[in-house]
Amino acid sequence: MKFKLAALSMSVLVGCHSLSNRHDTLAVQCDIGSKTQNKVLLKFTNPGGVALTPAQVAQLQVQYQSAPDMVQTMQPSSQACVALPKSAGLVKARINGKLPLTGEVSLDEKAATDTIHTVELEAPGVLELGLKCPQQGLLAAFDLQNIVEVKKAQGKLSRYVVYINIYNSAKEKVQTLFTKTLHDEILSLPQRFDLKNLAEGTYKVEMSVFDNYHDKSIPTAESHCPLTVRHTCAKDEDFDPSTVSCIPRLCDNTYRVGSKWTESLALKRGEGRYECKQVDEKAKKTLLSHTCQGGYFKSSDSCLAATEIAGNCALLENGDAACWGTQLAKDNYPLRNDINYQTAFRFSEKITKFGKQCVQLESGKIHCWELIMGDNAQYEYLPTSRAPKDWEGVIASGFVNPGQACSELSAFGLDCQFKLTEVNGQKVLAPTPTSAINKCLVDAEGQVWCLSNALPTSQSASASLAAGPYYKVNGLPEPARHTISDGYSYCALLIGGKAMCWGDNDAGGVGSNASDLNVNKLSYVVDAKGRVLDGIRRLTSTQDGNSQATIYALTEDGRAFAWGSNLDGMLANGTPGEDDEGNQLFSRFAVPVMVELNKFAPAPPAQ
Repeated sequence: MKFKLAALSMSVLVGCHSLSNRHDTLAVQCDIGSKTQNKVLLKFTNPGGVALTPAQVAQLQVQYQSAPDMVQTMQPSSQACVALPKSAGLVKARINGKLPLTGEVSLDEKAATDTIHTVELEAPGVLELGLKCPQQGLLAAFDLQNIVEVKKAQGKLSRYVVYINIYNSAKEKVQTLFTKTLHDEILSLPQRFDLKNLAEGTYKVEMSVFDNYHDKSIPTAESHCPLTVRHTCAKDEDFDPSTVSCIPRLCDNTYRVGSKWTESLALKRGEGRYECKQVDEKAKKTLLSHTCQGGYFKSSDSCLAATEIAGNCALLENGDAACWGTQLAKDNYPLRNDINYQTAFRFSEKITKFGKQCVQLESGKIHCWELIMGDNAQYEYLPTSRAPKDWEGVIASGFVNPGQACSELSAFGLDCQFKLTEVNGQKVLAPTPTSAINKCLVDAEGQVWCLSNALPTSQSASASLAAGPYYKVNGLPEPARHTISDGYSYCALLIGGKAMCWGDNDAGGVGSNASDLNVNKLSYVVDAKGRVLDGIRRLTSTQDGNSQATIYALTEDGRAFAWGSNLDGMLANGTPGEDDEGNQLFSRFAVPVMVELNKFAPAPPAQ
């Protein structure tokens, strides 16, 4: 730590020719009774040469130093004069009071004796330093630039002396760390304490500032900090020679035990808040809490991607199945934290088939679950007597929509291509499910075909090519991979990874970031900032009790997005809209959904 000292003007009085006939006159002017011949006369004044008042003269203190160990107090005259020997010496003057003044002048053997030398007193400098003690106490390695506080430094400072000493518990000084008499220079303090020779114990580091001219025995400023020195450490500590203290062991050679920090999770899908903790005498990095990027699934210590999605359930990369939302009736709206209910299911075997609320394991066993109503809705496994025995039973029980099972490109063998053929001279999509199964299908060429009541209202069935009961949807910018037609909202997933929707938007099922209750033309699904949702590889949906759709998208990087009805909490922590009664029900936007795995379901029952 450095600060500039104010320059001190030093008047050196040199000789001139003596005029002996003036000595008596000078004595009268200075009110000095004794002869002044061969004496150097000094007259002290206020700044600007203004004469001192009688009160100031009464307070004037003058010291004459002719040798290092010879200091003489001089009694000034009524005119604030002193007569000094014609020899080398140092004169210091001071007036105490509300407005103190000081002066300093050096003499030599050639100082004139036939004149009165005027010395203008000046306001004295002020220096106040202090120590800022850290909360945990002072450590040897602390930089003084951060510890020493300059409270005040102004005026002439050349008379000050700064000390930094160490005292033991018996108040005995055991070491002087620093001492400095200030001159017209920059004060440089030591950057580190040298405590290598101190024994273990508790000490006090004290900084003192003395006024070297006025009173050397009483410090004008003084402060201190506690200091603890250790050489032998506990099992969970290490000795640090640079601080002469014991410090907690480190996590990853960066963070000490007890420190907390934030960093990206391993797969960089979110950030974690960590603490360096002592576990079994070792410093271990411990995750306290973490946040995930929107769309990833939060597990206990990471952010998981989804590999499959079916309705409001997702199969995660670690093999767990996660579901969210509730199924409460419209006349019993849940609280916000209820409709965000989530749970996770953990299996000991690999999942080979995955559907909405059902899985088939590698051994062929089927496990399904349902939402149990009550004060707190929760997912539980179906009793064995009610669980489907095979995957065909899962489809028959409605856990997998047969229309979606045939139209989705699935990794579990559910692929199905609808071929445009001619039957009795009429173009049809074969096989043709009933309209109750799926209102829109995709043929082998990627063209979308819908029932007449599912077409965008901007185009009429009569103006579209018919294939049996289906009509071709016009205006798609590229071929489609599959479609979703749940409720009265319809979507097509394009091969480029974007989704286009149309139809009823009363519950936000179109995901177009628009307030239109019905979207009559193909519209890209966008987020709340109007950005087109891209990189989608799967669409799926659910339907609430009012036949309004909630649509889900699974992206190539394993994120889940949702838009539409939130009547059953199917948006998880998405942003809901309101119905006419002010109830939070839906979102008109493609809102990223992050399902927190805050509960694991009990082990599946034996089959």
